[in-house]
Amino acid sequence: ANNGIGWTTVLHGLNISAMTAYGGNIFAGAAATSGIGFRSADNGATWTSIGADLGLPTGSQATSLATCGNILLAGISSNDVLLSENNGDRWDPVNTGLPMNGTIVSLTVLKTKIFASTSEGIYLSIDTGRSWTPFNTGFDSTDATSTPRLVASDTVIFAGTCRVVSYAG
Repeated sequence: ANNGIGWTTVLHGLNISAMTAYGGNIFAGAAATSGIGFRSADNGATWTSIGADLGLPTGSQATSLATCGNILLAGISSNDVLLSENNGDRWDPVNTGLPMNGTIVSLTVLKTKIFASTSEGIYLSIDTGRSWTPFNTGFDSTDATSTPRLVASDTVIFAGTCRVVSYAG
């Protein structure tokens, strides 16, 4: 804890693919050999594996982590979204309406709406991730080789590919 003056390594030799902070914990998404990834309740001094019992497909990983109210969401490269309501102790799939094939690349939250960017398009959930509907009307998807990365400001969601940035709000 040096107020951002320098870096200290706290996890070694892992393929960390996503991070978020929630409920006083830090979460780091990683390859499926370690489940969803890891949780630290002490600012990174120690880490606990989470989601190791899920039976995720070999080679899949948590590609995105997000929070919405009192829930934690993990986007998984095997095209799953998993939801936890207890700081990552238990994870449940919430895939209703998502395409069967593809990859969850990005999750972001705008107030109570959750957006998932997949290799098949952008999807919206208005019920904390329990169901999803396509959200692509007006989105410039002329670059079919690039899956959008999502970010939300206070009132607008942005989707960026290698060629365009679009927004809805």
